[in-house]
Amino acid sequence: MRRFRTQRPTRVGRYFNIPFEIASESLFNTRSPRGKIPAAEVYEYLRNPVPPSESLDSSHPSDDMKNAARYLYVLVTNIHDPNRKASERREFVMEYDTNFSHIWSWTSMLLQRALEDDATTEEGVAYRDSLLHIFRKAVALPNFDGVALNPSWTLKFMQQRPDLFPSIIHVFNYTLNRSHFSLEEMFPLLVTALLSCEADEAMALRTADVIVHSPDTINLMFSYISTVLRKRPVTESLCRAVQVLTILYLTSREVLFTLIFVHNTIQHSSSWCKAILKPSRLAGLDENVCLKEKTIEFVKWILQLFGHTTMVHAGNLIAYDVARPVTADMAFHNSGLTLANGFTHVLCYLSSLLSVGQVLDLAVSSWRKVSETDDPARRDALQAFTDLMAGAYASHSDLRGLGEFWGDAIKRVVSLKTLRQQFEDEGLIICANPDKQDWKKHNHRAKCNQVHDVDVQLTEDPAGPLRPMMTDVDRGFDEWHTDQYEQDKQYTLQIPKYPLNC
Repeated sequence: MRRFRTQRPTRVGRYFNIPFEIASESLFNTRSPRGKIPAAEVYEYLRNPVPPSESLDSSHPSDDMKNAARYLYVLVTNIHDPNRKASERREFVMEYDTNFSHIWSWTSMLLQRALEDDATTEEGVAYRDSLLHIFRKAVALPNFDGVALNPSWTLKFMQQRPDLFPSIIHVFNYTLNRSHFSLEEMFPLLVTALLSCEADEAMALRTADVIVHSPDTINLMFSYISTVLRKRPVTESLCRAVQVLTILYLTSREVLFTLIFVHNTIQHSSSWCKAILKPSRLAGLDENVCLKEKTIEFVKWILQLFGHTTMVHAGNLIAYDVARPVTADMAFHNSGLTLANGFTHVLCYLSSLLSVGQVLDLAVSSWRKVSETDDPARRDALQAFTDLMAGAYASHSDLRGLGEFWGDAIKRVVSLKTLRQQFEDEGLIICANPDKQDWKKHNHRAKCNQVHDVDVQLTEDPAGPLRPMMTDVDRGFDEWHTDQYEQDKQYTLQIPKYPLNC
């Protein structure tokens, strides 16, 4: 078996602490001073050539594989040690950066091999788990003060190694698909990697493309969110999962359309918002402030994504959110976003899309569910929400703005539904179908769908062309309504001053 260079360098310099959990292993148990190892020796070992992947057995790790993992563990543990002084950590991080190509070569090769062939022995499983722990710390470094991760290092590493981000997604999918315990570490890593790309637009587009065109990532994440919402309280990882989707949604219009039309993100986010705002789920939050805080954060991420109009059930959370003091550890403390702002944002988008028949019908249906219901829970929720808008909390500008916009939006929904019916009763309803038959006669819907199916077969894209959200009927209604009611202020909503990018 090939032996790597492990001799101590002549110039010792800085020392790494040997973590106590591996200090008794043969590689370290003869050290002097006790519990220390020269940093130069660690890097000396990792500069050795990486053995071919096919020569490694993930179920029976060789001594070389074990030693490499031990040195990597020593390295990342000392880099992330919260007890290090800022000046000392700065020196460690700068030296780490200089040697990253060697570190990554070992880390990626060992982990790739461990994930490709699932270990069949306890030793192999333990080895794989240690590599998963090392991986997250190896590619996301802390600030010099050790308080939080510094995304700029992750961006620099991704720019140096094009295979790094695909590896992050591969590891993320592996842990997510198996509900591996290290998943709790992978969500912060993925968020850090995506946030780091804010400084590099081209990199942001490439990373988003890797995710949205991955055959598993989005579907696995949707499944994870839905499963956790059904079975467990809101967790930090749940919030990070929706944050990932929000970051992707903000990347580009192309990514947004892929999320909407290919992955049905609107339907998923709607169901998540319904699940989290169930009265039975909200009932116990007053006794658990931590869970209430986490629930508010989760709903805000959903609202950042797309939102949902069942906000009447969230009245208690909205009131709590505007009343609580803002602290630096809150996810949205810098933006000033409250739940009231977020729901106003949803209504803003809703009002701009009411010319679309599907959106208008959904808005009318949602309103009727809470206003024309025999369900006492829904009636009580609507009354509590209305009282909140008019009560003592209405002195808060965010609540006052939401209340005003809510009232205007309901009037607009009801009015436009009446006008839409009037428009459809006045003449023929046509679409892209060349026959232009009346929608309600001559089996028009089937013919329209058939035309679309033929287009799907002719396109080179296996996903086929997407039906536009706004149909010819919607455009006709929009023009008709604009011509007849352009001067009527009753149908004009004042967009809130909060910067919503409507």
